[in-house]
Amino acid sequence: MAMRGIVIVARTRTGTNWLRQHLSACSTGQNLGEFLRPDERFDGNFFDWFDRVHGVFPSYRGQAWVTDVLSGYLDHTEYAYPVPILDLKYSAFSAFEPSWRSPLGLPIILRLLIKRGYKVIHHRREDVLATAVSEMVAAQTGIYTSYDAISTPPVFDLDAEKTVRLALEYREELSFVSRLLAQHCQVTDLSYESLLEAEDIGCLPDRLRDLIDGTDLEPRPQSVVAIRRLLPDWRSSVRNWRDIIARANAAALI
Repeated sequence: MAMRGIVIVARTRTGTNWLRQHLSACSTGQNLGEFLRPDERFDGNFFDWFDRVHGVFPSYRGQAWVTDVLSGYLDHTEYAYPVPILDLKYSAFSAFEPSWRSPLGLPIILRLLIKRGYKVIHHRREDVLATAVSEMVAAQTGIYTSYDAISTPPVFDLDAEKTVRLALEYREELSFVSRLLAQHCQVTDLSYESLLEAEDIGCLPDRLRDLIDGTDLEPRPQSVVAIRRLLPDWRSSVRNWRDIIARANAAALI
């Protein structure tokens, strides 16, 4: 039996928006984005559904309540969008559980999705320093995605110590999540860099077909994906990049 849809598990600033748009552009999958974002309301968003169906989100959320509510949301979503592509960020679990970083088991929402037959893709960025830089720049600008070519990227000065600290946190978190997923479910491990390489050598369509293989997503002719990378080469956009590199070397990040 084919898996219903895809759930992409990842940290912020790892290229999931780019991946989701490519997956939906080459298949019948429906891109529902970061469906557990509490600060946005859109069709397919959990909190938009909860506002309409239940009202005020409670401060106390027991495990049985969370399971029932998330099951209700998934029932509704799968009726409206039969082949979803879901984006599940590491930080999203905090809306339902005080801490999901336990070796004892997966968060409730992941257990439900796996039970319903979703394919789990763990999407990561091998270059943890570039991830941290992207996060710092996005926090400064408030710009997280772009659909326009940036001919002359702006130049930033970043807090080198904080940037390296973020990179170290991501490396540690990435290691934990990789072990947890491998222990409790069948997972497809995927790096952002491998997709960019596939795009550069012209085999991205084949790579995308591999990713949707075994799911209910049906392939279709690739449509245009307009999203752009904000920082193709972060060193050209960060004035104090040498300081950041020096600190990363000292922290054994490079």
